[in-house]
Amino acid sequence: MARKLPFLFSYSKMKSLSLSSAKNFETLVLGVGCDGEEAVVPKSVKANKELEKTYSVLPKVLHFSGKHESSVTLLHHTKGLESLGSYNHLVGIGIGSTHDCNPQSLLSLGGKIAHDVKHVKAPSAHVYLVSLYLPASSVMAADAPKDFAGRPLVDSIPSREQALENIALGMLLGAYTFDRYKKKKTDDKKKSEDKAVEIHFSSSYLDPKKVEKIFDRVRILAEGVYLTRDLQ
Repeated sequence: MARKLPFLFSYSKMKSLSLSSAKNFETLVLGVGCDGEEAVVPKSVKANKELEKTYSVLPKVLHFSGKHESSVTLLHHTKGLESLGSYNHLVGIGIGSTHDCNPQSLLSLGGKIAHDVKHVKAPSAHVYLVSLYLPASSVMAADAPKDFAGRPLVDSIPSREQALENIALGMLLGAYTFDRYKKKKTDDKKKSEDKAVEIHFSSSYLDPKKVEKIFDRVRILAEGVYLTRDLQ
């Protein structure tokens, strides 16, 4: 019997994120880029005027710089976040620069998202995928990922589909826990902790049918990894 996974993934294609019309999701996850020591709005979401005010708050909190895998969690009543709509929490995830938009970094980014979503103990979260994808302009460009010797990594720039797959897989792998020998909890507490957290991804560019196939592949991979880890 396959082990129950901690997240239940879903997806919708939307032209842009509207905070005022957001429904049913308790936490909003937004990616924040980095330019040196300063947090910057990812180019992919600059056209969304509704998010502009929300993004302007993040760099002012705890000197948040947007460096890869850094994060900050804010409540909806934080000054400047009055327009957060129905979301109770805002999780800002540092996506770094274009150098960090590679398969391995996206896996670890997913793990960081999983940690922060679990930390706020929300039953659901909306991950705005557009804000997490910051690819270099080309493999040979100055802003492209490079190896330790400064040589371009030919297969380093993931497609949008690959980015989603790595982030989703990173979330499941990052949320793995081995609790076979832990003290058994009361039924009510166990039911609460065993309930999968709904993770809803959205973007303006991925086809829902292709995304469903990605989620199926990710679930199969994660279940295999969970089983292997449980048996070790």
